[in-house]
Amino acid sequence: MCRWFSKKETLPTGFPIHTMRYSELILELKARGIDWMCKSLYVPDHEVMYTNLASWKLIAPYLVSPADKYVEDGCDCDDYAKMGSSKCAFNFGLNGCLECFGRIPLGRHAFNLLVSLEDFFLLETNAGFPIAGEVFPLNTNSYNAESWK
Repeated sequence: MCRWFSKKETLPTGFPIHTMRYSELILELKARGIDWMCKSLYVPDHEVMYTNLASWKLIAPYLVSPADKYVEDGCDCDDYAKMGSSKCAFNFGLNGCLECFGRIPLGRHAFNLLVSLEDFFLLETNAGFPIAGEVFPLNTNSYNAESWK
């Protein structure tokens, strides 16, 4: 589902915010076979701010972008993942929507990984995909997460 909004529209609010140290997140995802792409000691934030699954399901449609912006090797899947992550940080104050890289039946692909109170979930933010805007468990719907940043 794709949810467009205007500046006049009120975005969902009031969801619980939880935090985790970035260093803990790196270890949690590594234990699941999802590698952190940045190999230096630099972490972009000290803490990751995230919410619960019910709240992610309300937020997710607002992170989707129109498919007509896609240009191979220009504005492609990793740019959609960056945009989803950025929209989440700017509009909802959560940096727990991460860029994720892996495989789908079409080949290599970028999408978003959501840090949630219950578990980790995935999100497609390109409206050209039928599953766009839906939150789903790791490594389901033929989306296989391999790395993140």
